[in-house]
Amino acid sequence: MSKRSTSLGTIANVGIDLYQVKKLNNINEDISNLRASVNSDVQNAFATSTALTLTGISHVADLQVGMMTNLRDMDEKLETLSQISWKINSHYERKEERDQFLGSMRMILHHMKRELDEIETYQDTHTEYAVMKLEIIRDRINQHDVKVEHFALVSNEEMEHAQSVLDRIQSTYRTLMTKLRVS
Repeated sequence: MSKRSTSLGTIANVGIDLYQVKKLNNINEDISNLRASVNSDVQNAFATSTALTLTGISHVADLQVGMMTNLRDMDEKLETLSQISWKINSHYERKEERDQFLGSMRMILHHMKRELDEIETYQDTHTEYAVMKLEIIRDRINQHDVKVEHFALVSNEEMEHAQSVLDRIQSTYRTLMTKLRVS
């Protein structure tokens, strides 16, 4: 081979090397552009993901605030219901106590009426004993605080019945006391 062909071969090699270097530079540039594009896409995806996550967290926080508000409202309503329940319970307890009290008053009046009926059977023959029994009845009236007003909430008939029994006790007592003074 001649020198010329060697130099042409060298020049051709250099030309191929320059071409390959230029192609490699283009490939490197394409790879750099691709990396930059991928990095940009990854950063955009990360930013979008972060924004979505923060939005989701914000919605969860809003949801929790709403739930806490609802729980507070429910707690207030339950407190109100509890107070109403206690008032209703207290009302029924007072009503039951009043009914028991009125039942006791009715029994006392019933027994007093029966004793009055019994006293009337012997008041003419045993006046002193009848007065003593009437005084015991009057003491029981005071002791148990038997009043017509207690029957005002029940009915007019019961109030009138209580008044008639109490009036009968007083009138019988006055009649017998007058009889004792005369004798």
